[in-house]
Amino acid sequence: MHTALTRSRITTDHALITPESHVLLSPPGWSKSNVVYFISPQMGANFTMFLGVFEAGGEVKRNLGDNEILGYVLEGEGELQSKGKNSLQAGSFFFLPPGTNFSLTAKQQSRVLFFEKMYEPLAGVNLPAEIISHESKINKEAFLGDPGALLQTLMPMGAEFDMGVNIFEFVPGGTLPNVENHYMEHGLYVLQGQGVYRLSESWYPVQKDDAIWMAPYCLQWFVASGKQNTKYIYYKDMNRPPLV
Repeated sequence: MHTALTRSRITTDHALITPESHVLLSPPGWSKSNVVYFISPQMGANFTMFLGVFEAGGEVKRNLGDNEILGYVLEGEGELQSKGKNSLQAGSFFFLPPGTNFSLTAKQQSRVLFFEKMYEPLAGVNLPAEIISHESKINKEAFLGDPGALLQTLMPMGAEFDMGVNIFEFVPGGTLPNVENHYMEHGLYVLQGQGVYRLSESWYPVQKDDAIWMAPYCLQWFVASGKQNTKYIYYKDMNRPPLV
């Protein structure tokens, strides 16, 4: 591809961010590692979605303060230290609640996807608990009874959680059942395969390692194409009504 060309598109209610437009940054707290910020409040979002790219021995150390975070290991291996030590590999994910001190150290070259937002407390509801698991432990459920669209819900649905992260897997030709329109926003990362995403009134071919932002009320629909199943992981805000 010519250096003046990109598939990335940024609009007021959606964005497609593709690998040829990535910019690697080195924020404080990250060593032997870089970060690519896909989605942030500067774009108009109420959360941040970013990629950590680690060398062997690379590390991030954070105190989350008022924020919460979910990390998903795209490739490589690492060790997470929060309440205890936990080994991670591709497909591992972890959710850490507000106030958590943590470090993540890569045992080899690794890539980790993160979703982070400020936690919204709910009166009479406790803070959410830490979660450390692997996608292989999460059942695949036919979405609305469609075996061509399988959904894995990585986080509990309890009221203490104000964000959710799921994995969708579509057979070739599989689609979302309708054009969706809702007040929740999404951050999405394609894990494998390819397809076409409708975002508002535009249609985008998408493939592995593409990232997408969908603002509240952005019209959205997807169809998988190619010869293998297509998988993507996505964030949504949940369990909180629209602000009045």
